[in-house]
Amino acid sequence: MSFLTDSNRTSPNFSTKIQALEARSQDLSISPKKQGDASRSAEALERVHAAYQKTGLGKLDLVPLPASRPKLDIQGVTISLTLGCQVRGQFKGNPAVGALTVLFNKSEASASARDERARTAAALSLIYATEHLGGHGKAVAKLCLAYDVFRGTVTTCPSQIARRIANMEATCEEVALRWPAVKVPDDYDGPPIV
Repeated sequence: MSFLTDSNRTSPNFSTKIQALEARSQDLSISPKKQGDASRSAEALERVHAAYQKTGLGKLDLVPLPASRPKLDIQGVTISLTLGCQVRGQFKGNPAVGALTVLFNKSEASASARDERARTAAALSLIYATEHLGGHGKAVAKLCLAYDVFRGTVTTCPSQIARRIANMEATCEEVALRWPAVKVPDDYDGPPIV
């Protein structure tokens, strides 16, 4: 994401990085998982390169986020976001702020499902900006965005999100109520579940 927050950015040229990642994806001395990661990263950079001008990202004032990023707590459920950066601007003549969430999922085939996911991610960006970035200006929906890398689109947070937030809160409340009763599978090998 350092490219996005570089104030001197014009148009990305990731050719060298893409070539290095493609070579790494063929390197038999590393694990298949690392090869796959390199291949997917090369593809993501190719998509960013191809769609950068179309997305309008170059026209935005994008600023790095603090190194330490608090998570959101919605009805007792901790939510991590893949935020790329802050988005700065003006609202009614005063400083305003938002956040850009970056979506890397390429497996969702349904356009309507991708659109819904992007709107929800942009709404979560607004919640994050409201709770954690208010020192830089008023958090506004038009500066809260979701960038779908593999689709090459940027979605702005809907201006009317009360129902969406209420739905998220109800869902998180249900998860929080049921989580203690969930049995961890015997073959689970992920991070510790608390």
